[in-house]
This record gives sequence, C-alpha cells and structure tokens, in this order.
Amino acid sequence: PRKGGSMLTAEALLEHQERMLRIHATTVTVGGIEYSLEDFCQNPTAPYTVPCLKLTVMDCFCEGGAILTPANLQAWRASVLAQPGVIPDSSTPGEFQQALGLALAAAQCAASCPADAVAAAAAARNLVGLATSWPQCVNCVSQAAELLSQTEREALVEAAFTAQLNERTPYSDRPCLQQGNTTLPDELVRRYVGEPCQQWDQGRIFGDVNKLLVLGGEEWGEEGELLRASAVQEILVLVDGEAIQRRVASPAASLSIRVA
Repeated sequence: PRKGGSMLTAEALLEHQERMLRIHATTVTVGGIEYSLEDFCQNPTAPYTVPCLKLTVMDCFCEGGAILTPANLQAWRASVLAQPGVIPDSSTPGEFQQALGLALAAAQCAASCPADAVAAAAAARNLVGLATSWPQCVNCVSQAAELLSQTEREALVEAAFTAQLNERTPYSDRPCLQQGNTTLPDELVRRYVGEPCQQWDQGRIFGDVNKLLVLGGEEWGEEGELLRASAVQEILVLVDGEAIQRRVASPAASLSIRVA
C-alpha cells in the first residue's frame, strides 16, 4: 500500500478486488461493436466459457467468484456433473435415502411426514417436491422411493443433486474477507493466502495460484508461514491480435457475452 504496511489485510485486498472488478467491467466500442476483457483474455478451453486465465490471491477467498459470468457457472456445473461418482448412487432404498439427504442437505430427524403427503408424492412420482416441502422427512421419502424404478430413482437423485449444485459456485466453501460488517482478521488473511489455493476449477486446468508471481515484498516466517507482503498484483494473460480477430469474427462471437 502507498501508505505503507502489508497488503495482506481484508481491507487492502477488498480495495484491490474493487479495482480489478472495474477492469473486468470495462468495455470499449470499436466499429459499433462493444468489447470487454473476455474478448482479449486467454482461455484454456473456449472463449466466453470459462473465466479468463489469471493469477490472483483473490482465488483464496469467496470474493474471487465475483467475476464469474452465468456462462462460467454453467460450464463449472456441467464439469462437476460430468465427473464420475459425483452424483450419489441410488441402487437401493438405503443408498437412495443417503443420496437424497446429501443432495437436498436435509437433516434427518425423528419427525414424520404426513402420510397423505407421502402417498401423494409417491403417486405423482414427485419426491423432490415432497423433500422440498418437508426437508426433515427424508425417512418418509425413502419409503416412498421403494415404489420407484431404478431409472426413476437415478433421475430423482440427479435432479436433486443438480438443484443443490445450482445454488453453489466454485467459491462457496472459501473463506470470505467480509461478511456483513465483519472482516476477516489479518492473521487469517495471511494464513489463507499462504496456504495452497486453487482457482475456480479446483486446479484441474489452472492448478494452484503461484504466490511468488503475484506477491511483492513478501516476508516468510521460520516455519514457512507468510508474514506480510507489501504488494499484490493480478496477472491477466491476453491473446495476440490475430487470435482476437479470429475470435470476434467467429460465429460464436455473435452469441458472446459482449453482445448478449
């Protein structure tokens, strides 16, 4: 910071984040076409699908997800569902009960569901609706599930798991620099920045954030802990001019976020 001290505080990193969000939101218009960073950044898969390739310590915190577009989140959720074993098995009523409990994050308790609600849900093959209305009644749901075929069970578990996934982002489980009026203590900020943290895809494409590339004036303790850093930067990787021309001239560009 220009006023001195360390950048590894919630206040300093939130200010850094605000400035980077301005960069991501900046657009220019040339020849009647509006361009944004998404048109110029390097992308490891396909343009406008996953986030721009970048290095930033903000990926260590939940605020790092602020740049994700709806297309980014859709691509992430599709990649999660495509991983083998992600959707729980539903081959038996017991496994179905466990899977549905996980998918709906429903607490198992002693309360019972209304018998007429269970019967109606079983008759309508609408157990997701039952578990949504009575999330404490997973046991009753599993009883009604015995009336379903294996194909119907698998479809139900996948629908419930997908519904839960649609409420999450790849940053949902990361510590937040600020929650309400409370900011993360400096010692925890240093700890989370000093530990391995990965970008939006859990390291499958981007890998770990390389702290040595984005921190300046850092000091490390005798046990390898990060004590301070006088500077933090965000590295954005751009493509060359020819690649940009090919991208914006392609049919996909007409469907990109810049003209949506």
